[in-house]
Amino acid sequence: MPCLLVPLVILAAVLTGCGRQEGGIESLGEAYAGAAHVPLYSELEANAKKVAELQFGDEVHLVRRRRNFYFVRGPEGKEGWTHRSNLFNERQVQEMKALAQWAAGSPSQGEARVFATLNVHNHPNRLAPTIFQITEEERVDVLAHERHPRRPYDPGPLLETFDSAPSPGTASEAAGETDEVPLPPDPPGPPSLPPSWLRLSGVAPERVAELADEGYVEGRSAPSAETSGELWTLVRNKQGLAGWALQGRLIAAIPDEVAQYSEGARITSYFALAPADADGKHQHWLWTTLKTPNAAFDFDSYRVFIWNSRRGRYETSFIARDVEGYLPVELFRHTDGSPRFRINVRERGGLIFRKTYELTGLRTSLVQSVPWPNYDPLRQPPIMDRLPAQPTRILPSLPIDSSFWEKTKSGVGNLVKQIFGG
Repeated sequence: MPCLLVPLVILAAVLTGCGRQEGGIESLGEAYAGAAHVPLYSELEANAKKVAELQFGDEVHLVRRRRNFYFVRGPEGKEGWTHRSNLFNERQVQEMKALAQWAAGSPSQGEARVFATLNVHNHPNRLAPTIFQITEEERVDVLAHERHPRRPYDPGPLLETFDSAPSPGTASEAAGETDEVPLPPDPPGPPSLPPSWLRLSGVAPERVAELADEGYVEGRSAPSAETSGELWTLVRNKQGLAGWALQGRLIAAIPDEVAQYSEGARITSYFALAPADADGKHQHWLWTTLKTPNAAFDFDSYRVFIWNSRRGRYETSFIARDVEGYLPVELFRHTDGSPRFRINVRERGGLIFRKTYELTGLRTSLVQSVPWPNYDPLRQPPIMDRLPAQPTRILPSLPIDSSFWEKTKSGVGNLVKQIFGG
């Protein structure tokens, strides 16, 4: 009998190993193509051949993994190796849907176009996946502007298992057993400017008093406040997808006859207020512009243009300069049909005021100015942080994690039962 068990053990071990290889192929889970074009390569090497390409949103099966690379099988039999950054997990997909839903309920702040194809990312980060592109013939809706510092992009784990999820009490135990040195805390942020920063900068005393009266020392954000990071714009295409694009590559799609008056300022939003002639060839326009560098607000000037048909040119009906304004600008019509728009501006004392203007004929007049005491745009979290938290799907432990001895013992037991019964 002992002589008979030796070959049985070897045979069971071989059969168990084969089953482990075969059973682990389909056990990793599913993911989604998270870029506009996801190339698939035959091998993990520098000169690997591109064998297929996935489109954004394609569902794929994860077959094998090597560090941050996955061998995937997609629709129509497409398969090959790709990097983790090109794939979305369930949480990222739900996050994209939440962003698209948020964008669908946000008013457009004008359209933008590009001179060359521009990538649009799922996060305001250059290293984030490109979910779609803006072509030269295409126009997208501008929804918001935000400034974000350059930093690495961490998409998080593609799949999580019960083994990787921390259990109660294990975190403290693991902390006592590990030999890793804990990282030091993040350094504190830079100190704020002292109240006397204008005087220390050599500004004349009488000028300091003037700036204090204007509210730039206390109770109001200084237009010259430095803000680090790159300027990103949230855009929405005609298919309803929303994403982030670098603002410097976008051009406001307002007619050149109006854009020529920007004087080097950046147009942050624009709106057609009303037709200026019977055939609708010309419009009366409203825009907001920003000339202040590194500003924390969205615009420092807004202006209404009317079309003078007799002179054949646009002229200014109203202009406000040196303001601290925040998007969105709201455009609507009064009960009598006259166009109105609402602007959010921070006034002296630090409060946000919602100012409503009306265009009557060729005249623009202020009809209402209401304080908004419970709202401060500078204290609002970034848009991506406002989206509802999306859970990551937890998958069961993979079968290949079983020990060799347990599988061997189980295989021998089953084989003995088949031969001798029991």
